Amino acid sequence: MRLKTLQRIYPTIKYELKRLEQQNTTLTKNISAIIKRNKEISNDVTEVKNNIKNVYTRPSPEIIMSGLINDVLDIRQINIKNQNISESGSVQQKSSYIIKFKSEHVARHIIALKRRKGILTVRQFKLRRHKFPWVTTDFKEKLKHKNKLYKRAKRSGLSRDYNSYEQYRNDISSALKEAKSKFLMDKLNGINDPTTIWRVMSSMGLIKSQLASPFNFFSPQQLMDYYAAITNKSPSCEFKNLSSVLKYLRQDLEQLDFHKIDNIEVHQQILISVSNSHTTQNFSLF
Repeated sequence: MRLKTLQRIYPTIKYELKRLEQQNTTLTKNISAIIKRNKEISNDVTEVKNNIKNVYTRPSPEIIMSGLINDVLDIRQINIKNQNISESGSVQQKSSYIIKFKSEHVARHIIALKRRKGILTVRQFKLRRHKFPWVTTDFKEKLKHKNKLYKRAKRSGLSRDYNSYEQYRNDISSALKEAKSKFLMDKLNGINDPTTIWRVMSSMGLIKSQLASPFNFFSPQQLMDYYAAITNKSPSCEFKNLSSVLKYLRQDLEQLDFHKIDNIEVHQQILISVSNSHTTQNFSLF
């Protein structure tokens, strides 16, 4: 009786043993792959830590010219909320520049750059944006409602919901622009000192940083060699070539009338788009 029972369950036991053996082989391969990956990550982290000072001090020209970087910001001009680093002081001293990437999934963090293998996340800390005084509590509630309308339109897929969202979004954008313009004009209207005006405009984020200029990363000779190689298709502008241009100049042009302008006019010219901008004498700049 026992022999018959053993003969009946023997194929099942054999199948289970074979399945367990296959699982054991698969687990062994996975463990080997994990150990290999951990070793590669450890080597990458060690290499980045050895070069972290040079990476944070100044990004390499190859990375900048690759089109990966969208902007380079000065770490002293923004507020940093450190979440993952206890030695924030030493990190801020090492990090003179903040790299803002075009990729959305890394644009919110500070990423340590590797020169050969692309990008490796070593340290992460979030950035706090400038506070916008003209964005009141009422505006914040409206922005939340706008996001709800977008999610509802995304879920339903109806053109009616999309039209409702776009109309509400356009109204909010117009109201925000009007509130911002009014706040900035009130802020600058009472300032008479030019130095104070530029300092206040810089504190409000109206003046962009110049750290993204190529002069901060390349020598004058490198820039001259680069542009000389791509701008030699047209003949040089010599004085003898201007004689054919002088005869087309009009002699009855209206003379410019220079006069002083106030802070409000300067502020309006800063806020207006390039395509719609004019001088104080209504000459188009575009």
